[in-house]
Amino acid sequence: MDRVGILTQLYVFADVAYVGGGFGGKLQVTPEELIVFLVAKRLGKPSKYTETRSESMQATHHGRDQIQYLELAARRDGTVTGLKVELLADMGAYLRLVTPGVPILGAFMFNAIYKFPAYRFVCTNVFTNKTPTDAYRGAGRPQGCFVMERTIDRIAEHLGLSGHVAAEDFRAVLEGAEPSTGERLKARANRRVAAWDVTFSPPKSISALWAIAPDDTRHDVREAQAAAVDAAGGYLTIHACVARLGRDGVDRQDGSQLGFLRAEFTHRCSREADPQLHTHTILANLLQAPDGRRAALDGGLIFQHAKAADGIYQAALRAELTRRLGVAWEQRDEQWEIAGVPPGLCREWSKRRSQITAALVARGIDPDTASGRAAQTAARTFSTLCAPFRGISSILRMGSGAAFSLARKRMTPSCTNAP
Repeated sequence: MDRVGILTQLYVFADVAYVGGGFGGKLQVTPEELIVFLVAKRLGKPSKYTETRSESMQATHHGRDQIQYLELAARRDGTVTGLKVELLADMGAYLRLVTPGVPILGAFMFNAIYKFPAYRFVCTNVFTNKTPTDAYRGAGRPQGCFVMERTIDRIAEHLGLSGHVAAEDFRAVLEGAEPSTGERLKARANRRVAAWDVTFSPPKSISALWAIAPDDTRHDVREAQAAAVDAAGGYLTIHACVARLGRDGVDRQDGSQLGFLRAEFTHRCSREADPQLHTHTILANLLQAPDGRRAALDGGLIFQHAKAADGIYQAALRAELTRRLGVAWEQRDEQWEIAGVPPGLCREWSKRRSQITAALVARGIDPDTASGRAAQTAARTFSTLCAPFRGISSILRMGSGAAFSLARKRMTPSCTNAP
């Protein structure tokens, strides 16, 4: 029992093929299901019933025919203060088990991860001549997320909290100043750590596919990369977005409501000019706590959740590429690669990794068991600016000067021949 007591959190990640998302009716028992049992019993052999999509549209209950109206209030700094939701929901022609409860469940979904001091939800249900509404996979989340995230995006765009990152604005934030006014964002600037660079890098076969594929496929690969980075960033926001307040940072405050102050830079090649699609997510060492105070990030939590975030990124990337392109996967050297991309091509376009592996061997370190810090040290052999070796196994701490010089260099990389 003593050993069990030290386990505060347990994360389980299942790597499964793409299954199509949240759709399909549930909970109801249909006449066809009973008939299949009776037929199997009468014939004494297995029987099955396969419903076509047309039959499903005509007869199976559904759950998401709604007209949604949202009003959202927010301060200029992006803090949300109120939400009003009005739904007009189609119930279909008949009452089923939980027909009115399906749209009403959205009352718990629209506010999602956001904390609204004021929240109003009104739902009007109407009966029509359509198939009934009842329990449906997704439990109200898809329709809630659909409208909420688009509304939050529009608020952020309206307030100037998202969009293209200008070099001078980036420098100002890293130096602890508000870009448009020069006002200090916190009383004391972060002298030791200006930002954290979390780098998301896919397996080499994905970069190889991106490099040689037609434009439409390249677009899908870039979109998949962006979606996977967002998934991992969302995980870090929930679990590692914590402000350190008080002497020695003993007063830790949840900063997930506003989230990280971050900028992303997607690069297309390695320092050896090999194809290497990867994204630097720069997290400014600054958070706003729920009480309005601003403080530094708890960097220890970012290290603690790095491997889990990398696992989410890799799994999300495979799911996105499978959905968008229908690719298959095979495991090589304990890593999932796209089936059909030649291993020799991946090795040829992995000069940077070969250099780091050679540096580790020269130091008497087994590359297969080397830590991220050991790989980072080996990387310094070839560059004065250290970079992550694989996934997000390394997270770099940089002073404001080094952080900005890295960002400026990468914003205009030398290998920009590909769109």
